[in-house]
Amino acid sequence: MKDNNMNVLIMSSDNVVYGGSFLCMASMCNIMQTKYDVHFLVVQPYRNEEADKYLEKMGVEHKYIHSVSWATPINRRSLSKFRRIVRPLSWGKTKIVNFIAELRIMRVIRQKQIDIVHVNNSFTYVAAAANALLQLLRFLA
Repeated sequence: MKDNNMNVLIMSSDNVVYGGSFLCMASMCNIMQTKYDVHFLVVQPYRNEEADKYLEKMGVEHKYIHSVSWATPINRRSLSKFRRIVRPLSWGKTKIVNFIAELRIMRVIRQKQIDIVHVNNSFTYVAAAANALLQLLRFLA
């Protein structure tokens, strides 16, 4: 990271280049970097070449760290007896995947000397959890 006033990590909601959330986030990062010397690192939950190219075009650093949304769609099929038995297993897998993501994000926060962690959605908690855990570890040290 370049020497500047502030380093911000943003956990992207998704990598949909044509979605309003993604476009707004990329534009904000570009403007803040240009006008206010704030450096952004966007963490993406899954790979998307189109999103990578767009962020590169906007001059925004990005990194892929796989994580899974905590939100689960509810429909008639998901309420079946079989799904009620299997769902806890998939939640366990999600928790493991997201805990690994939290550890990786904690490492990025330390390495990049991140000052602020921002979550650009309500569907993922991994960046916020990683930062909270890191703050707790710093407090206890």
